[in-house]
Amino acid sequence: MRFYYTAPEHGSVGGTVTNVSTGSPVEGASVQVGGFPPVTTNAAGEYLCENIITGVHPITCVMDGYYDYESEVEVIVDETTTHDIDFVPNLFGNLDGTVTDVDTGDPIEGAEITATSDFEVEYTTTTGTDGSYFIEDMIAGDYIVSCEATNYQPISVPVTILVDETVVQDFELIWAEEVEFTVTLTDDYGDGWNGGWLDVYVNSELILDAITIATGAGPEDFILPCATGDFVEILYTAGGGHMKMLIMFMTTPVSW
Repeated sequence: MRFYYTAPEHGSVGGTVTNVSTGSPVEGASVQVGGFPPVTTNAAGEYLCENIITGVHPITCVMDGYYDYESEVEVIVDETTTHDIDFVPNLFGNLDGTVTDVDTGDPIEGAEITATSDFEVEYTTTTGTDGSYFIEDMIAGDYIVSCEATNYQPISVPVTILVDETVVQDFELIWAEEVEFTVTLTDDYGDGWNGGWLDVYVNSELILDAITIATGAGPEDFILPCATGDFVEILYTAGGGHMKMLIMFMTTPVSW
């Protein structure tokens, strides 16, 4: 039996990266074709990616101060494919608003505002004594903006920051009433939990770690201080390692 091996064919990709707004070359941008090593543009904005296996590959260009560039390029054997890149510089806008109590209309001081974008940029600030906040020079684009304040239910909303504009996003927060969440463990068959246990989380924070009961014990209550709007997660692990997750949303006092 004979085996034949055909060496992969290669080509190159090169071009120039320019600022789409000014037409100037962009030095220091990182250009990558597929999974091959990235290269950096020179003072003339030029780059050359060599020894790339032929075929269609994704091509990316990234640099601080610019929006990420993504496209595709076809690499041809023993040729240098020209792929110029029009690099779009970041454009900016502002976010403004006020946080108040939904029932009283009073301003809420110290509320934390967090804006997180799809392109992994995050801005944070807190409200002043009058409940107002202002975030300046945010990269224009889509964000999820969350508002959190002590003893209030958090809120998250989608917001689009527009170029050279101030977008207003007010928040009206609902007071989070304190309640008790009870986890009751029982041994209905008199044989204990056979190595099984529960982990209980409140807003993703582990509060009760590996609680269980022995043979013949129980019922036993475990009481958690919570507030309306809290997420209570219960992770059950059976003796054999099987897991099941229950997710509950707190609005009123309940038992489980």
